[in-house]
Formats: sequence, C-alpha cells, structure tokens
Amino acid sequence: MRNVEKGRAMSLLRLRSLHACEKTIVSTRGDIDLASAPLFEEHLNKELGRGETTLVVNLAHTCYIDSSGLAVLLRAHKYLQNSGGRLAVIGCQPTLTRVFNMVGFNNLFQIQERLPSRLRRYHN
Repeated sequence: MRNVEKGRAMSLLRLRSLHACEKTIVSTRGDIDLASAPLFEEHLNKELGRGETTLVVNLAHTCYIDSSGLAVLLRAHKYLQNSGGRLAVIGCQPTLTRVFNMVGFNNLFQIQERLPSRLRRYHN
C-alpha cells in the first residue's frame, strides 16, 4: 500500500511504542521496504537512544519485509548485543517467520509467531 506524492512513493508504515516492564515494544502496521525502512530505523534508533536494553518488535500487522527492513533489524540486534541487551520479534505472520528462518535470524534473536496474550490488548 503506497501513496504517491510528487512522483515519489511514500511509505504508509505506522509505528507505535509502548514502554512497560523494563522493555520497549515497537508495533508496526504496514510493509517494511525500501520506502519505509528509513522511518523504521529512525524510530528504533530513537528508542535505543533512550537507553533501552530490551527491544521487542511486534510485526503482527506487517505482511512484508524486504532486505532493507531486515538490515534495520540486524543493525538494532548488533547494537543491543554490544550493549548487553537483546532484540525479540513477536507476532510474525508465517511468511515473515519463513523469511527470518531463511536468512538465519532465528539463530540471532527470539522470533515468535504468536503475540503473547498479555500484550494483545495494547497492540490490536
């Protein structure tokens, strides 16, 4: 889903953060691709700049991620790993889980297809 303005594709990615229980949960809504990856990275970097050590990315409302989005997740993982923190991805669609497994992200950080029930009320 894209909106075109002045000949450029604009991202319709929506991001929201929740700070709870010593972790930050970033929920996405929309595709993470070349057009939206800079916004996604800026948002994650803002949260990391707050000194967060546990970052959870909720992809329950994201059906597509390309290599630029994967690179953003990898950079966030490396930053957190070097800071003694951790990254987790939750709420993945099965297609995203397959992509993460193919590129080996399942060996780097926790990936869950199901959104934990205690978080569902915050991220619908």
